[in-house]
Amino acid sequence: MRILYINNSGGGYADYIDVSEGKTVEQFFKEQMP
Repeated sequence: MRILYINNSGGGYADYIDVSEGKTVEQFFKEQMP
């Protein structure tokens, strides 16, 4: 699945990210925001 990920930390950016099927929202955010 492809999502638009928006990060407002620091300068902020938005980019499309491919997310594997079956990944939970919790798993996704643990990877993106350690």
